[in-house]
Amino acid sequence: MAPEVLEGEGYGPEIDWWSVGIILFEMLAGYPPFCSDEPEETCKKVLEWEDHLVIPEDKPISNDASDLIFKLLSNVDIRLGRNGAQEIKDHPFFKGIDWENIRKTKGPFIPDVSVLSVLYFVNN
Repeated sequence: MAPEVLEGEGYGPEIDWWSVGIILFEMLAGYPPFCSDEPEETCKKVLEWEDHLVIPEDKPISNDASDLIFKLLSNVDIRLGRNGAQEIKDHPFFKGIDWENIRKTKGPFIPDVSVLSVLYFVNN
């Protein structure tokens, strides 16, 4: 949850861009940015995010990705995306993305769904 949700101050659609930043961090680092063993400690870290948001040095996270994360996980009044999704699309992290034809573009990795289905049923 975004800090403004935890603080009970009221919030707008900007909280979704905070969530995008959390997901991006987790996808690139392999763990969430404010993780803790106790939910209360996690909430405290979110509320004090400026002291706890650190890009791990041991992960190959590009400068553009780090910049995007910091701009998404920022104060609501300056958070990237507060003026619309185009702000995010224009970020250098997404350089080269053809947003107009993205749905027609073949993904870089197409999973074999039949293998995933077998693994799911074997493990459940």
